[in-house]
Amino acid sequence: MLSRNDIPMKQTLLFLLLAIGSAASAQQQLPSTLTYSDALSIIQKISGQWHVKKCTWHPEIRKMSEQEGTATHLLSATAITVAEQVEFTEISGTLHKEEGMLRYSRDRQQFEYVPVQGGGGKEIVLYAGHWHAPFKTLLLKGVVRLKGKKVSLGEWRYTFMEDGSFVKDIHYSDKNGNLHLAHRYHYIPVRPATAELQQTVDTSRGRTWQYLPAR
Repeated sequence: MLSRNDIPMKQTLLFLLLAIGSAASAQQQLPSTLTYSDALSIIQKISGQWHVKKCTWHPEIRKMSEQEGTATHLLSATAITVAEQVEFTEISGTLHKEEGMLRYSRDRQQFEYVPVQGGGGKEIVLYAGHWHAPFKTLLLKGVVRLKGKKVSLGEWRYTFMEDGSFVKDIHYSDKNGNLHLAHRYHYIPVRPATAELQQTVDTSRGRTWQYLPAR
């Protein structure tokens, strides 16, 4: 695991320039119209087991830190939904988990991100958006209502690479509505070692989920 000081300034600048460039390009492009098969194909790209590198930008010191972890993303057998499960070990040795569901709503014709809620709490869609095919990017915008007003949470971008990996960029919005890059996750596929690992099933959440190898 790298400390903040181990990451060169050139890498930090490249990280920021790439994120800003991809953000501007995706926003200028109109979203693509999707069929059921198209939406399922995009969700399947996220399904699988992954090695994850997470970069976090620290504006107060103008540097970024890096963590490494693992992810298991389970595809629903009954809906266009993938359950995201990411784990990182902090420097202190504490295990940090991030969980949520990315899905496609056929009724609203949009992709939606829903965080996992404990205790059967009310489901909340935090981010929603569309697929931008020319950039191979899924762009989600976060909006919630507080005291009757819409408040921007920022934007998430899933960008898919030719080598089968994908990048998730998270931008948060400040009080003036300006977006700031906070995190970049790079998901690198973990290939199954044997044919027996080609599919597994998990029913722990009251729904059937299946693991499909990352492609």
